[in-house]
Amino acid sequence: MKTAFVLALVLLIAVIDLPQAEAGFGCNGPKDHDPYQCNAHCRRNGFTGGYCNAWLLWYRCDCYN
Repeated sequence: MKTAFVLALVLLIAVIDLPQAEAGFGCNGPKDHDPYQCNAHCRRNGFTGGYCNAWLLWYRCDCYN
């Protein structure tokens, strides 16, 4: 039981810390996002384009073909 609690606590901390790790490419949040930077990032990597997508509690750059 103690091991399960510690594992759940570590997982919770990792999920809370994840938004800082995923931010970037112009999609840094609702008040700080540049869809053109995300689109340029995706085009540089061989995709047709990209857009900022709000997923759960953070923004991320989603690329599409």
